[in-house]
This record gives sequence, C-alpha cells and structure tokens, in this order.
Amino acid sequence: MNIIIFRLIIILNSIALLGIFFTQFYWVREAYLLKEEQFDNSVRIALKGVANQMLNYELKMNKRLVNDAVQDTLPVIPDVRNIQKGLLGFKINEELSCMQVGQNYEYAIIDVRDQTFITGNFEKFRKELITSRHQLPMTGFSDSGHMIMSVYFPVERNLIFTRMLYWLILSVVFAVLLILGFFYTVYF
Repeated sequence: MNIIIFRLIIILNSIALLGIFFTQFYWVREAYLLKEEQFDNSVRIALKGVANQMLNYELKMNKRLVNDAVQDTLPVIPDVRNIQKGLLGFKINEELSCMQVGQNYEYAIIDVRDQTFITGNFEKFRKELITSRHQLPMTGFSDSGHMIMSVYFPVERNLIFTRMLYWLILSVVFAVLLILGFFYTVYF
C-alpha cells in the first residue's frame, strides 16, 4: 500500500474517532440534562401530591371542628401553620419514595415574606431550602401567595449521575475497544 494513502487513512480515521468522542460527550451531556429534568418533574409531582393531601386533610379537620350551621355560611380556609410536622414528613417521604427520587433530603414550609420556617425538617440546609429549585406554593391555604413547600436534595447530582453510571461505563468500554482496535490496525 502506498505510504501517502496509508497516512491519509490514519488521519481520516483519527478525525472520525475524535468525532465519535465529541458526539458521545454531547449525548452523555444531553442524557444528564434529560435525567435532571426527569428528576425535577418527579419531585414536582410528589410535592403536588403532598400539598393536595395536606389540604384535603386540613379541610376535613376544619369541617369536624366547625359547627354545621356556621360552616354553610362561611368558607373555611385552612391555615398552613396548623399542619402537623409528623404527618407532613410522612407524606413527603411516602410521595418521594413512590417517585423513587432518593431518601436524603430536607424539607420545610416557608413564609417567603420574612423567610420564616413554619414546619419541616430543616436543621442543616436552611439557606438551600430558601433557594431550592424544588418549591411549590401552598395553594388553597390561607396566605398561599406567601407560603411555599420546599425540598432540598444535598446529593442531587450524585443521584442523577448514579442512574446513568451503567451506560457511562458501557460507553467508556466501547470507546477503549475502538481505540485499541485502531492502534492494533495501525501498528500491527
């Protein structure tokens, strides 16, 4: 084989190999972003489920406490400050477990006007809960425009990356096989 053609084949294959690696990097990045979006959607669905369950529970409790004659004439709007911490924690754990988004998190119901923590499990990550991406307004409760339920996952990136780990390892193995095959072809 002519040496010029052989070098041209090596250069073209090297460019093709680089193109494959850049394409692979692009798809890994896109897959991570997709998994991140899927995680965010799962958390939002779980938070909506918790908020609805807590609202229904508080409405039922208020119905029992209010006299039937008074209830017919006055609407009863539950107060978010009456939510029981134990029940809230149970419901959040139940919903997040159902959505398979992890067990390591903190949560709180926060009054955004003065950043007061109403209830929740918020000892370690107060600042992060205030700025968390995973927040939901407490619609249906009194002062709902100022009350949010917030969840923070300290190891969120690790959770997402762990879900992709198998495919990343498989991708690296195939890339290494491709490189070894290329060098074997060129040098042997």
